[in-house]
Amino acid sequence: MKIDPLISLWTKEALVSKMSQSIQLGEPKGTIQKSKLDKDILNISEALS
Repeated sequence: MKIDPLISLWTKEALVSKMSQSIQLGEPKGTIQKSKLDKDILNISEALS
């Protein structure tokens, strides 16, 4: 038996369980995430100007 369908099933069951408990998953809406380009922001702004 393949494990992939089982992982999918377990994940779906876990999500349904968390949703039924009214637990919010993930980052809140409007949260600004760090970008891999943040460290080069000065170089990027110089190149664009």
